[in-house]
Amino acid sequence: LETKRKRDQNALTVIHQGLDDDMFEKVANATNSKQAWDTLQNSFEGVSRVKKVCFQTLRGEFEHLKMFDKESISDYFGRVLYVVNQMKRLVVATEEANKELDSMTIDELNGSLRAYEQRIVKKRSKLNGTYVLLRYIGRDLKLYGVGAFQSGKIDEWLDFIPIFDKGSEFERACSIVDSCMPSSCTYLVGQNLSITDIALWSALSYFGKRSESLRGFFKYKNLEKWYNTLMSKYKSSLNNILGLYSGSIEKKKTYISNLPEIDLPNAEVGKVCLRFAPEPNGYLHIAKKSTEFVESLPKDIVTLGIVYDAVTYTFDYFPQLMDMAEKLICEGKANVDDTPVDQMRIKRDKGVESKCRNYSVSKNLELWKEMIVGSDRGLMCCLRGKLDFQNPNKCLRDPVYYRCNLAHHHRVGFKYKLYPTYDFASPFVDAFEGITHVLRSNEYRDRDDQCHMIQEDMGVRKVCFYEFSRLSMVYTLLSKRKILWFVQNGRVDGWDDPRVPTIQGMVRREPFVRIMPRHKKFKEAGDKCTLYTKNIWIDYADAISISANDEVTLMDWGNCIIKEIKRNEMGIVVELLGVLYLEGSVKATELKLTWLPETDELVRLQFVEFDYLITKEKLVLPRQPFCITIVIDS
Repeated sequence: LETKRKRDQNALTVIHQGLDDDMFEKVANATNSKQAWDTLQNSFEGVSRVKKVCFQTLRGEFEHLKMFDKESISDYFGRVLYVVNQMKRLVVATEEANKELDSMTIDELNGSLRAYEQRIVKKRSKLNGTYVLLRYIGRDLKLYGVGAFQSGKIDEWLDFIPIFDKGSEFERACSIVDSCMPSSCTYLVGQNLSITDIALWSALSYFGKRSESLRGFFKYKNLEKWYNTLMSKYKSSLNNILGLYSGSIEKKKTYISNLPEIDLPNAEVGKVCLRFAPEPNGYLHIAKKSTEFVESLPKDIVTLGIVYDAVTYTFDYFPQLMDMAEKLICEGKANVDDTPVDQMRIKRDKGVESKCRNYSVSKNLELWKEMIVGSDRGLMCCLRGKLDFQNPNKCLRDPVYYRCNLAHHHRVGFKYKLYPTYDFASPFVDAFEGITHVLRSNEYRDRDDQCHMIQEDMGVRKVCFYEFSRLSMVYTLLSKRKILWFVQNGRVDGWDDPRVPTIQGMVRREPFVRIMPRHKKFKEAGDKCTLYTKNIWIDYADAISISANDEVTLMDWGNCIIKEIKRNEMGIVVELLGVLYLEGSVKATELKLTWLPETDELVRLQFVEFDYLITKEKLVLPRQPFCITIVIDS
């Protein structure tokens, strides 16, 4: 402190010696050099010569700015922007001088960045990673925004865009981007094209049919508007960039035109083996323990037109599963727990260790044998895995591997008194059967880590997961437990009731599987016979939307021109008179009408209209019995 005080006094003395009498009086009361300097700065702030000197000082500081190796782009831009703003504040010149300063700033900044990049390249010899290269290209081509704020936003977007690469997160990523875009958005950052626009556009284009489908449903209006704007302005250039980023659009369309849009992780051509359906506890429904249910699954799969390789049963692996359970007990990776179910649920929810977790191997094996024979003592127990009872992911808090159950099994009868849980059996069977990928809905996401930890404890190969969203439906139920209530209480005909969202229910509702292959765009179905008559029927809603002299298209026939519209005394349209105009272009008309020929050779049909299964759009139920109004007669 004494040394610091002496330096300050010396600096104050130097200041006093360099001042005339008038200025000396202004700083005479200053107790330290900083106070004296601040007083002088305020006094000379408007003097042109002083401003020029300060400007030259700042310019020299700017020219010597360097980006540190571990410094982020945003931090570096912040330092640069501060110096530049100070320089601009000091400059009192013409507009041309300001332009010169701006030009100098960009050039110097570009040179500084290039020098930094050369140092990095020299050190690492190459840049690795798509988004690292995008940052490099963006700065080199001046597509990195204007100012530190825009550059920071670009960095933020480039960190986010890789989420699109994971197929299961595609729609969520689209939703986030759409919500961040104002309706008037032309570019993601600022008023000019940036590397962020190119990266996001490429990511969307890479997914081909999936992104086209989303845009076709107008689900993300802001995102769609932004995409189309870029496409109209930079189509040729963006296609060239996409060729470098992910392969050209045209080539990809040719390659994936007949393939589903699924981005399976770690997939190898010819080596993918998928596992379908976790358990036969209900008819297969469109969201996703009896012989009836087991037999219904292959039938539903065939109905959907899926060809499966084999049907396997978990009970075929019961001996191996029991051996694996005993192996985990001996290795201290599983323990038998006789805690009452309600207490176990509370402790697991709070992350409290069970008193049974530290049982010795011998005691665990003793209780395990009681479970195998189904004794009274064994019926009080379950086998739990010793994973991580305090993990924030509650699926990892020592899940149950085995439970006792004396009920009749649909294939093995009463042979076993205990059965493996899905959490235990699935990881083992998947690895044993060579399953590479498991496709399941995203409500099971928290169980991915659980499965991998169990497979690691078992010492078997890990499988990959691909997640998809469940369908969101209204006025019906997707939960098999809730559908079961309707079946058991006779409120529906059964699991194949046309109002129930099961595959067999949909088949009863309409013959969609039989009719769909006959779609006119399915060339293999051949040609159909069409009856053309002088008089035809069209929908009334179409009829009232037509004006006299309108040219419309009759689907699968051609164009016609409406000459006259006849109405009754109430003003209701009853007849349209027109002439065929088959040389007209179907692309030029706004109205494309479906129609039926007028003929006496009619087939009598019985029309059945199905009402909703329930009268409430969504059921958000507490854990208690529920009573709802339902429609019994359709």
